[in-house]
Amino acid sequence: MLMLFLAGLGLMKGQNIEMYFPYLTGKSYEFIIFQGAEQKVIMKGIIPREGKFRLTIPKEYAPYTGMSRWLITGTKEGGGLDMFIPGKDFSVSNEAPVPDEQNIIYSGNTGNKDLNELYRAQNNIMRRYEIMQQAIKLYSQSDINYNVFKEEAGKQQKTYERFQNNLKEKSDYISHFVPILNLPDGKGTRLFEKEEDRVDHIARYIAEELDWEVLYTSGYWNRIVDTWVSIHLQLLKDKDRFTREFKKISSRISTPKNYTGFVERVAYNLNLYGEDEYIGAIAPQVSSSDKITSYKGPLAVFIKGVIGSEAPDLVLSGYVTGAGEVSKTSRLKMDKQMNEMFDSSLIVFYQSDCKSCTDFLQQLSEHYADLRAKSIRVIAISADRDSEVFKSKAQSFPWKDNTYCNYKGVEGDNFQNYGVSGAPTLVWVDNNGKILSRGSSFSLLSNTN
Repeated sequence: MLMLFLAGLGLMKGQNIEMYFPYLTGKSYEFIIFQGAEQKVIMKGIIPREGKFRLTIPKEYAPYTGMSRWLITGTKEGGGLDMFIPGKDFSVSNEAPVPDEQNIIYSGNTGNKDLNELYRAQNNIMRRYEIMQQAIKLYSQSDINYNVFKEEAGKQQKTYERFQNNLKEKSDYISHFVPILNLPDGKGTRLFEKEEDRVDHIARYIAEELDWEVLYTSGYWNRIVDTWVSIHLQLLKDKDRFTREFKKISSRISTPKNYTGFVERVAYNLNLYGEDEYIGAIAPQVSSSDKITSYKGPLAVFIKGVIGSEAPDLVLSGYVTGAGEVSKTSRLKMDKQMNEMFDSSLIVFYQSDCKSCTDFLQQLSEHYADLRAKSIRVIAISADRDSEVFKSKAQSFPWKDNTYCNYKGVEGDNFQNYGVSGAPTLVWVDNNGKILSRGSSFSLLSNTN
């Protein structure tokens, strides 16, 4: 990937980037900057006939230091440039038919050269280390060359660690951006022979050393947060450690905006995986942080539909049932009065064209008679937006009379009231209206046996 380093102006006016690309005249473009999980299109235009134009970052974002993306739009070929903006104005030009690292000229900025040289130097170290590792596997320990390869691999480990430590000690954006580029590829700031050591190190690095201010404008926000959560849920599987690391990260993110973005992405992942125990473990930290002003979307899981809490009433006004009728009741209370015939209720939030939902609904249909025998009522709430899609699916459910949809997707009342942002999500409620458990698979009901 070609990394370009563009610039900006001051606080009182937008940052300007003077562009000259005569071979791209007439092409339309978009100019994007990154703010956490958001990609903000801050400018659109068409390259004029002479090929000279100006990209401007509005004053509300200036001075901007971070990554950006200049995209050619409206063509099959596409193309564009990923560009770093170091907080000052400068210019970039190219008079060749095909732009590349060698023929693009920067005026007033050496940033792209710095990044490319750092990345090449790092990769050379890693390549030598990997060659030594392959040689170690090919030779037995009794071979005369084995110790030579082993010693050289150790030298490259130390060289790599020194390289990363030098980056850490520097204060510039690029030095802190290089480790961020590495993380999605499973590369940390040290080299390990054992996979478990590498995974442990990456999780600790994200929690204890990662520069979250740099990450916020890097374009890698979601990928890094997703990586950290995935490592914990799929590999480390230690809720207490997850909670401790979540606290460390929270203490290192000072601004409410950045903290909210971090917690929101963590909530999205935990909700997606149905990890209610993890949500419950960090919920006290989130609610006491005083950094979040609105618990909307994925953040709602920290205040709504949590295990042990009162289950919100189901809002059914304006909803259609799976039998094709308008709901006769406006609100379904989840307390004992409404559950006299059942010991508990399973609320299923689903979407018809979701594969994991389809698999679960098939499984649920096969076990429906067993659930009824155990006095468990099934209630389904659909996120479908198309009436025909909803009806064609819901009519096949054994519980179709207790299936509802208002065609508003996850913005529907019940999805919002239960803090559900992904499907399938299952909420199991006892006949006193208390939430017993919450998840995304049939194993949620495993302790009913």
